[in-house]
Amino acid sequence: CANSSDPCFVSTGGCPSGCAAGYRGESCTQPCQSGKYGKDCISNCSEFCVADVNRIPVCASINGTCLNGCEDGYMLPQCDKICPAGTYGK
Repeated sequence: CANSSDPCFVSTGGCPSGCAAGYRGESCTQPCQSGKYGKDCISNCSEFCVADVNRIPVCASINGTCLNGCEDGYMLPQCDKICPAGTYGK
């Protein structure tokens, strides 16, 4: 299978254990669509990642790290944790 360590099904080219992080599709050759990440691209980027012009949060397709930073009050890498008391900003 492309982008996977498993051999693919001979009849369909599909990957028996799913795609590696960052890829999707039957043969695991399609990168994650915007706003998605992880194995088979089933995880959503944090809603607190800074979004693109289409208002879709931007994150790394492999691990969900927010590429454009976080909305105010949240911390990298995945903008899923609130800033500690007494701190502020991005």
